[in-house]
Amino acid sequence: MTLRHVCAAILVFSLLICPLYGQEGERSDPKTNLDIMRLLSERIAATVERSTTGSDSIQIMVLPRERAWYTEEAVTKGLRSRGFLPTASPSARYGAEFGQNTLRVSYDDVRRDGFLGPKIIRRTIQVVLSVKIVDRATGEVITLKDVPEEARDTIALSEVERVENPNIPVTHGVLPAEGFFTSIAEPLVVLGSIAVAVYLLFHVRS
Repeated sequence: MTLRHVCAAILVFSLLICPLYGQEGERSDPKTNLDIMRLLSERIAATVERSTTGSDSIQIMVLPRERAWYTEEAVTKGLRSRGFLPTASPSARYGAEFGQNTLRVSYDDVRRDGFLGPKIIRRTIQVVLSVKIVDRATGEVITLKDVPEEARDTIALSEVERVENPNIPVTHGVLPAEGFFTSIAEPLVVLGSIAVAVYLLFHVRS
């Protein structure tokens, strides 16, 4: 077998075997979109300022009330990390309102993980909470602002349905159209390359 035959054989092997594996390795199961929204909400609540003296009890309200369960537990956890003591009592020193201004999921940049690897997509999750904290002992409005947080990662396209909650519209995003190369041209290029390599393997003579 000539050197050309050896090179062609190596080319065939690399085209048939190597592209089957992605370049980014194994991925762990991604968090759901709702889980990430809750993490971002907790992060927002953990930035809230407070007085350094007196009672730290706080009464929390997340709005709108019909969607409060999306993020209320996360907000409570974030406030606890700041030293607040959440309570249902209206006599709490602090009153807190967290309005779910924005809860949004978007997807873009569909591509393959490697030449013939699985399709992946970039996920962006945005949370904006309208925060109002009042010190009821003094009447001072400690915080009154919209606080944004954002998270980005890359997940398998096949995981999109799993990370969205079918009963919660805000956890859904619109999938972008796939590019021509990803959906059609790439497989044709691979098949053409393999065909050329096979031809060279069996027909090129020294």
